[in-house]
Amino acid sequence: MTSSPTLAPLRSTPFRLLAAGQGLSWLGDALVTVALSVAIVQRGGSASDLGLVVGTGMAARMAFLLVGGVWADRLRPQRLMVLCDVVRAVAQLLLAAELGHSHPSTASLCGLYVLTGAAGAFFRPAMASLQPLVVPDSDRHGANAFLGLLRNGANVAGPALAGVLVATAGAPVAFVANAATYAVSAVTVALVRVDAPRSARQPMWHELAAGWTEVRSRDWYWKNLLGHGVWNTAFGVLAVLGPVVAIHRLGGAAAMGVIGTAVGAGGVLGGFVAMAVHPRRPLLAGNAGLALTGLLAASYAWPCQLWVVVAAAVVAMLGLAFLNACWETIVQDQVPHTVLARVSSWDDLTSFVGIPVGNALAGPLAAAYGPEHTLVVTAGVFVVASLAPLLSRSVRRLDATHARGAGVELEPAL
Repeated sequence: MTSSPTLAPLRSTPFRLLAAGQGLSWLGDALVTVALSVAIVQRGGSASDLGLVVGTGMAARMAFLLVGGVWADRLRPQRLMVLCDVVRAVAQLLLAAELGHSHPSTASLCGLYVLTGAAGAFFRPAMASLQPLVVPDSDRHGANAFLGLLRNGANVAGPALAGVLVATAGAPVAFVANAATYAVSAVTVALVRVDAPRSARQPMWHELAAGWTEVRSRDWYWKNLLGHGVWNTAFGVLAVLGPVVAIHRLGGAAAMGVIGTAVGAGGVLGGFVAMAVHPRRPLLAGNAGLALTGLLAASYAWPCQLWVVVAAAVVAMLGLAFLNACWETIVQDQVPHTVLARVSSWDDLTSFVGIPVGNALAGPLAAAYGPEHTLVVTAGVFVVASLAPLLSRSVRRLDATHARGAGVELEPAL
């Protein structure tokens, strides 16, 4: 492994603009995650109402992701991102207005979350397309790590800030604040001056098929994609059973808060590590780091002590943040930019599908085999899903120094 200056990406004006807008936008998203729960429950809604609203938004995102990838490869990514930010800002303002009523309509909330989720499905592939263009190729890994650090930092600060904001000003204000962050994001993205190469348009189904062909033609990509899908399914199980164990055996809500803080801290720490360390074989190093998630699942089963779970959470999320930076960089280096959004949308889709599947499986598995046994098996699934792709030589030996240049190399204006 080699080290490089951790702040090199910040020399790029386009990157600074993108990072500022997205960091603020991620903070706004973290605000409304808490605010929505509070608003629905305080106004007489049930857990089922909350699940329905969040679930419809997630379903819309999954439904439109692949189409979003096609359009992100057709248009300049900045244009699509600005449009999506405007749509999401309007949706957040309408959500604030609806939640200001004493009895908000669940149907209206679901409709607005569908709009937000669909816009997000177009935004994510466009973001994946724009990211590698805002820094020189040599700074991509550091840039991806820095953005991951901002995202994890927002997930730590957002809930705490949301608690203060909701308590002092009310839940609707959090949605107004999130709308403002989308407006800032739209402005910063519009100011990014980089060119994105685009191929001639073809019928939608042809472009969808071309995206799948790019995925299937890369042995290292589809094998990791399968691993990511299985890993996310296991994560969905952990996301349900971890809190159950924390509430019943580790100290209740206070324990959950401590573990949540450790998760965020691990992600932030992993961002710093990823900024400083650039592995020569990124998938070998990244997948090994991802396997550390198994420690977190196992720690809930044995020894099931709070300090062990907290330590495991820090280590596991450090490994996840490191993997994310390695994975994004190798994909950007290996995949031609004209199809990058479509290829990236397949990875997002496996993540979004796997997690709710795991959520649904957690209860029946725990009822049949017990939470502890289920978590031990989940730990094993984490390890296997992370390391199994490394059995392939194409994954294990993919070299970052040889990968660069496979995609489009553009020098952004500084």
